[in-house]
This record gives sequence, structure tokens and C-alpha cells, in this order.
Amino acid sequence: MFWALELIPRYEHYLWRRLLVIVNEDIGLANVNAIRMVPEFRRQYFEFRAYRRECLPLANCILMMCRSPKARLADEFLACTLYERAMGLELNIPEYALDKYTLKGRQAGRGFDHWFMEGCALYPPTAEEFLTYREEAYQRWKAEETKVGISSFDVNDIPEPEDLEPSPLFGKPAPRSREDSASGGVAGKPERKGD
Repeated sequence: MFWALELIPRYEHYLWRRLLVIVNEDIGLANVNAIRMVPEFRRQYFEFRAYRRECLPLANCILMMCRSPKARLADEFLACTLYERAMGLELNIPEYALDKYTLKGRQAGRGFDHWFMEGCALYPPTAEEFLTYREEAYQRWKAEETKVGISSFDVNDIPEPEDLEPSPLFGKPAPRSREDSASGGVAGKPERKGD
């Protein structure tokens, strides 16, 4: 804390840049929350200026970083990878990555099943508790029943709930109210003013 105060106010921007470097180099994945918190402490530091108490967030930041578990894993990982690239390492795209979303994958005749079994595979494997929807999602994707996209969302393209098949997990969808259908809104979500 003493040395941090030596840098204030003349070098305070440099100080906060160094804290961001240190939290990524020396703490990293040992405490991911610390990586998120340093920018927040920085924001509070400059905001607290109006109250002449800007050093409180800095003190909290330094205490958090000093008490945090440490790991240089990311810095060491990056150093090894940069060295390998500098020595001429070149990697081929792995075969499993050539799926239905790539030209080479489509040319090889790879479709949905390859994508689901290979492209969606996670390592280490997913814990059983996170597989709740996997089988139903497989059926929905395979039948292409999940076409609503965020960027092209149009409430008029959504079928009426009474026309949908019941889900084994969620049952039959609730019908939309007349107001929702008439206004183009979504059930339970009022339109914002100005929309």
C-alpha cells in the first residue's frame, strides 16, 4: 500500500494498469473473481474522487490481491505457446473441427450427427447433472425445431402455443393472451414505451 500511495496522483493511471497486469500474471485462474474486481475497484477509485476518499477502493484492491491464492499458469502457458510459434510450430485443423459449419466438413458429407457427437463434445466430459436437456435438445435440433434466432426474432413467426407438441420436460405451453397476440408482445412481458 505504501508504494501504491507513492504513485498517487501523478502516476495513478500507470498504477491501475500495473494492477491489471499483476492480477492477470500472478493470480489469474487461482481467483477469477479478482480479475473481475480490479477494473471495478479502478472505477470506484476515480468515482470516489468527489468525496476525497479515492484510496479506499485502492486499499480494498491491494488487500484482495495480497490475500488471494496465486497462480502464474496463464503467463507460463502463453510463454510456452509463443516460444513454440516462434520456433515454427504449425498445426493442422483437427479432423473433428471440420463439421457441417465448415466447407470441408460439408464436402466430406458431415451433418448433424457428426456435429452433435464430435463438434459438441466437451473435455473434460460434462458432469451428469448438466445433461438434463441433452436428449430433448438432440431431438429438437435434429428435427430443426429450434429456428428462432435472436437477431432475426419476430414474434409473428412463433406458432401459437396450442399448435405446439407438449415437451416431455415442460408440458404444454400456456396460451398467449389476446392482448399479447394483438400487440405483438410476448406473454408476461409488457412492451416498453417508445417501442
